[in-house]
Amino acid sequence: MRALLHTDFREFGASGRIWDRDSVSDAISTAPVDVTMSELDARSLGPDIALVTYRSDDGRRQALRSSVWVRQGEAWLLVFHQGTPVAAR
Repeated sequence: MRALLHTDFREFGASGRIWDRDSVSDAISTAPVDVTMSELDARSLGPDIALVTYRSDDGRRQALRSSVWVRQGEAWLLVFHQGTPVAAR
């Protein structure tokens, strides 16, 4: 996971917590989590930047999620992510 995160990574989590690259890396569990993604959309914001949005559902809560990815060389890195809780449909 850490290899996908930009050194300047920031996240505003659905929980309200603010995360950085180190705190996300430290918190990742080795146990798999079953998360369903829907309404996936990706849009180019420029030659080396993309916005990805989707809805997540882990069985306990749903969230609208947005991520900003930047290309560095051949790799796409996650530089920003936000989760906004929503009522289940």
